[in-house]
Amino acid sequence: MKNIFISVSILILGVNLFFSGQMYGQSPDKLSYQAILRNSSHELLKDQQVGMRISILQGSTDGIVVYIETQTLSTNSNGLISLEIGTGTVVSGDFSTIDWAAGPYFLKTETDPTGGTNYTITGIIQLVSVPYALYAKKAGNTFSGNYNDLINTPDLSGYITTETDPIFTASPAHGITGADTAKWNNKLDSYTETDPVFGASVAYGISQSDTASWNNKLDSYTETDPVFGASVAYGISQGDTASWNNKLDSYTETDPVFGASVAYGISQSDTASWNNKLDSYTETDPVFQASTAKNITPDDTTKWSMAYDWGNHANAGYDPSSDSWKGDSLTFTMRNIGIKTTPTLVNLQLGKPYNNFFTNSFQEVDTAKDRTLMVSGIWEAGTHSKSIIFLGGNWVNPNQVTGSLTFASGAYENAAIQGREGNNTDWSGELVFLTRHDNNPMTEKVRITENGDVGIGTSAPSSKLTVNGTIETTTGGVKFPDGTTQTTAAPKHYIGELFGGGIVFYVYDNGQHGLIASPDDLDGGTGVPWGLSGTDVPNCESGWDGASNTAAIIAAGGAANEAAGLCYNYTGGGFTDWYLPSSWELNNLYVSAYVIAKILESDGDPNTNGLVNDQKYWSSTERDADYAFPLFGYNNAADYLKTNNYRVRAVRSF
Repeated sequence: MKNIFISVSILILGVNLFFSGQMYGQSPDKLSYQAILRNSSHELLKDQQVGMRISILQGSTDGIVVYIETQTLSTNSNGLISLEIGTGTVVSGDFSTIDWAAGPYFLKTETDPTGGTNYTITGIIQLVSVPYALYAKKAGNTFSGNYNDLINTPDLSGYITTETDPIFTASPAHGITGADTAKWNNKLDSYTETDPVFGASVAYGISQSDTASWNNKLDSYTETDPVFGASVAYGISQGDTASWNNKLDSYTETDPVFGASVAYGISQSDTASWNNKLDSYTETDPVFQASTAKNITPDDTTKWSMAYDWGNHANAGYDPSSDSWKGDSLTFTMRNIGIKTTPTLVNLQLGKPYNNFFTNSFQEVDTAKDRTLMVSGIWEAGTHSKSIIFLGGNWVNPNQVTGSLTFASGAYENAAIQGREGNNTDWSGELVFLTRHDNNPMTEKVRITENGDVGIGTSAPSSKLTVNGTIETTTGGVKFPDGTTQTTAAPKHYIGELFGGGIVFYVYDNGQHGLIASPDDLDGGTGVPWGLSGTDVPNCESGWDGASNTAAIIAAGGAANEAAGLCYNYTGGGFTDWYLPSSWELNNLYVSAYVIAKILESDGDPNTNGLVNDQKYWSSTERDADYAFPLFGYNNAADYLKTNNYRVRAVRSF
């Protein structure tokens, strides 16, 4: 972006005096200011909005700030800005109170060429010539404009009097001002109204006596006439009179629905009768009081209407002297009801049971009256397609079953949902789901215990979900409490984990991949050379790919007892993909040196150790034919002769 600078031209223009109605002049509290804005290429900033902050400094260029204001304005086609200092948005100070005689004063301008308040351009100039009017306004020994401030004035007491005439003081003329006399000079001596609208209005006839009457009108009035107060007219409101004005003098009803209704014949006399209706009544007839009808309620009549809809009760088979009653669809015996069937061993039986269903398969349970509701279909010989549902007890250990919903097909109960007692001491409850296959016994499949644990394939769940079997997730994976979702069985590895023949010192891809270091150095504690001194090994300068560096060293003839050869031939943990780490891989090993040392040196195994603190370790990253890069701490690498003996630690990736 181009830098912007200001080529400033300051013009302190004359400040004109103006006169008010008094006998002295006042100067306007403002200064005129102009400047031309250019960019770093000396090009004019034409027609562009800029922001400015203007300050008045007293005494020096870094003196006391007596006034600050801000303005936003636009340059013209010549890059010129013009403003009046004293008319902007005041930040601090009062321009009108500046004592220009207490100078010198300096004008400081700060400019944001983008039109905002990020003032990046600053300029300071001295106000070497303060406008005369502003100086005169605040300079000492000058006339303030007030006659009473003058000295050596003549004595005019003999020419000025104070009005003391009581008649004049009490007259309307006493309050006449100069402004009133100015209005009299503009008065109309005569006027003729010519407005045709006014001439045709009611207002045209209003006279002066009418307006006098209005002045005497009553603002409020309380009616005290006892005759009017007792009459119907007393309650008539203004809203009523408005309604009367809109009333229908006559009306003919034409609505065919109303004409055909009972209401059509209601007359005024009928409504008069309604007004005289009884709001309440007490029956005093002794004959009615002694009759059965006295206790009949509206609810009784509603029930009679419903009962009549059921049919002719005289032929319905009801016998008041019997404990049973039988109709076309409903059979009632003592305590039992059958719909479309005769009830046998249950309280409510729906449908037609198999002839031998109760006596053969479930005789013992039915006799114990564990079932309270049976809904059955029609069971016929040769087919088991209809269903039977039992609500109540069940054949599986009835002593622990407190409730059951059993689904049966034909003579076999195929599935059930049971509420059971968890134990016999605390009255806890469990929910059990059972099914059967073919004619095998009913077996439990799911159980929900009293504390909310769910068991699938087990009757004794030990957690919120215990599964005896295989859990399969086809999509979505498994979400863990830390918010992560695992979609594969791959474990999440971590730094310090003993894994893959060594110890993990670097992980990425959410712990699925990383680097493993051998559990101890491979050089025997004495160090070994890098090898291949004087040979510039091709493709051996990678800072991150130690595996490719190691392969290049071996291909170039690296010896088995040198740094890369020791790692290449190492088979710790049964793995054969170990290599000499690159400089960056070795640097990551130093990053995790604390965790590695803490774990390996605390396991009691003398064959597992952390990095040796004061020793250099070879990397597989070569500099040239004679030098390679060992590390001796985090981010502490330098090129050393390949013939030097340094420590070796193998790594592998996963």
